[in-house]
Amino acid sequence: MVIFDRIRENLALHPSDDFKSTVNKSLNATLTRTVNTSVSTLLPMLAIAFFGGESIRGLSVALCLGVLIGTYASIMIGTPIMFDAEMRSRKKAAAAKKK
Repeated sequence: MVIFDRIRENLALHPSDDFKSTVNKSLNATLTRTVNTSVSTLLPMLAIAFFGGESIRGLSVALCLGVLIGTYASIMIGTPIMFDAEMRSRKKAAAAKKK
């Protein structure tokens, strides 16, 4: 996913920055691009769903749902889960380092 690649790039470019701010900057940098890509994919699928024949309607509706769910999951679910997992991992590493 584009957001995770951008986070990885920003971590390498700015290793001294706070992880939370790096994730926030990366998400903001890719948000417009992600939404624009999703909308530009949705528009033809919606056109096919409405103006296409009955035989292709089910596929185009399924693709529309997939684009919507995938975009939402990438932004609103995947990034916070990755952030929480990374913070837990860093806390464990810091606790192990203290011992």
